[in-house]
Amino acid sequence: MIPTAPPGYLLVVEDSDEDFATVLEAARAAGLPHEIRRATSGDECLRLLGENERAHRANPRLVLLDLNTTQGDGREALRRIRQNERLR
Repeated sequence: MIPTAPPGYLLVVEDSDEDFATVLEAARAAGLPHEIRRATSGDECLRLLGENERAHRANPRLVLLDLNTTQGDGREALRRIRQNERLR
């Protein structure tokens, strides 16, 4: 029997409580077994991903990134994620 990989987690970068609740509802309805973590800005997302790297923890299986956060840093976060070979 081939062991299955642990489900990991999803990182949702969303500053709107309402939109985040919609993502949670959709994930539950789809039966996703993953833990869902939240960051409210691109900067917070990058900080969390950097903490994973420094602590040698696994990155999320998927990052859902709001490009138009109120802080306006979603596109910059995406650019920096794309530049980091380990995060692609």
